[in-house]
Amino acid sequence: MIHDRGLKAGESLYTHVLNGILVLQQLRPLLGLSEPETQVLLTAYTIHDINKMLPEGESVSYAKLATRGYVEPLIPQLQLDRFFPDYADYLEDILHLMRGHPAHQHVGLATGLNQGNAGGYGLDKQRVAQMELLMKAADEIDLSQTLEEQHKKAQFLHHLNTFSDTQYAFVTHRVSEQRGNFTNIVHNAVMEEMTERAGLTPLLLYPEGVAYLCPRGAGPSLDDATMTAIAERVADTLNAMTSEGFEKFIKAANMGISIDRKCLDLGISFEKMFGVVETIIQKRPYKSDKREQMTNDAVKRARQKQAKRPVSHVAAPDDPTAEIERLLTEGPLPQTAERLRTGELLRTYYIFLLEHFKDAVSGDIWQYLYRLLDVPPERDAVYDGFDARLDRAYVIAAENPLSDREIRSRIWGDGGGMLKKSTRTDPRVPSSAPMCNGCSASAGRPRSQTTLPMRCPTTSKASTTSVCSAACPSPPNPGCQAMFAPMSRCRFFRTG
Repeated sequence: MIHDRGLKAGESLYTHVLNGILVLQQLRPLLGLSEPETQVLLTAYTIHDINKMLPEGESVSYAKLATRGYVEPLIPQLQLDRFFPDYADYLEDILHLMRGHPAHQHVGLATGLNQGNAGGYGLDKQRVAQMELLMKAADEIDLSQTLEEQHKKAQFLHHLNTFSDTQYAFVTHRVSEQRGNFTNIVHNAVMEEMTERAGLTPLLLYPEGVAYLCPRGAGPSLDDATMTAIAERVADTLNAMTSEGFEKFIKAANMGISIDRKCLDLGISFEKMFGVVETIIQKRPYKSDKREQMTNDAVKRARQKQAKRPVSHVAAPDDPTAEIERLLTEGPLPQTAERLRTGELLRTYYIFLLEHFKDAVSGDIWQYLYRLLDVPPERDAVYDGFDARLDRAYVIAAENPLSDREIRSRIWGDGGGMLKKSTRTDPRVPSSAPMCNGCSASAGRPRSQTTLPMRCPTTSKASTTSVCSAACPSPPNPGCQAMFAPMSRCRFFRTG
C-alpha cells in the first residue's frame, strides 16, 4: 500500500511502519522501557494504520477495526505472535495505543465511552496512556523528510520530553559534498565516534547527514582528538576494503619470501601476513633431493665465505673456523621437512625485519634474533659464517633446542610488537586534526554552522576548500584526495 496524499505521499505503509519501529527501538534504552512495554508498543505501532491494510476498494471505519474482534486474529496473521507470544494478555494495551494515534483520537474517546473504559490491561493503565506520546513521536518524526526540517523534529521532541525525565535535543552533522559510498563511510565513522565518545544516539539518517539525540546541555566537543579519531575510522574502513587480496603482495622467490611494503601501508596485521607466509611454507614438500641440494648449496656458500676470511697462523681461542668446518662436514641444515619449514619461517622474519624494521632494531638484525631465540653468545660467530639471507636461519633451526611451536610463538610475539610500536602514518589520515569551535544550542533552528578548517597532509597548509590539489605537489597525495574534501566540509549544529 502506498500513501497517495499528505506529507507521506509516495511512501509505502511498510516503510512508514519500519521507520517508526526503528525509531522506537533506538529510544528503548534511553527510556528504560521494559520487555512487555516494548512488545506492546511495537505491536501497536505495527498495526496502528490498520485501516490502510484493507483490500483496495474496501472501506471500514477505524472504530470497527480497532476492536478486540478484529485485532486479536490479525496479530497471528501477521506473525506478530512470534515477536509477542503473550499478546492476548495485553490486547487492551495495544488497542489503547492504536486508538491514541493522532488521526484516530476521536475513536479512542468514543470507544472508551462505549466500553466504559473497562479493565483488562496487562500494564499499568496510566503507563499505557503515557506511552501514547511515544506513538505520536514516532509518527511525527517520520514526516521529517530532510535534515533541515525543524517543525516535525520539534513536535517529536515535545512528545519525547513530555514522556521522559531526561530532556533531549537534536544534534546533527552534515557532509555537504556527496561522494557516493565514500560519503557513507564518512557518515558511519562520525556516527561511531559520536556514539562512543559523546554518548549521542543516532536517530535519523539522511543522505547529507545524521540527526542525533543528545541530553540538553551535553553536546559533543569537536576538538582535534575527535576529528583525528573520525579520520582514523575512515582510514581503517578504507584499509579493510582495499586490503582484500593483500596476499598478492607476499611473494616467494629464490632470495626468500618477501612481504611488500603495501601490506604494512594497508594496515594488515602481522598474524594475517605471516599466516600467508606459513601457507606458502607448508605447501613446500622438501623432498630428499631438495634437502640434499639445499645442503650442498649452503656448504658451498659457507666455504666461499670462509675462503675470504683473512688467514691467521695462530688460532684465537674463540676462532669459529673449526666449529664451522665440523658443521660443514656433518651437514649444517635440518634433516626433517618440518624443521626446514621452521628455518624458512625464521628466514622470512629476518627478511621482514631487514626490509621494513632495520632502523627499529638496535644493531645487527641477526644479533637481535640470536637473543630472541636464546642463542648462546659463543655461537654467534659460528652462525655468522653462513650466508645471512640464504642459509643462516636453517643452520640455527637445526641446532636450536626450542621447539617449532616455541620459535613460531616468539616470532609472532616479536613481530606483532614491532608493528604496534611502529609510528607509520596512514596516508589517509590528515597529519593535523581539523579544528571546530563548536555550536551553541538554539531554540529550534541552527544557530551556527561551522566549516572545519583542515591542514593538507602533504603540505601542512590550512584550507577549507573542497580540494587542495593546487597546493599539493604533482601528483597530489592520494590520502589528501581521499580524505580532505569530505572531512573539511563536515558541519555540526544543535537544535531543540
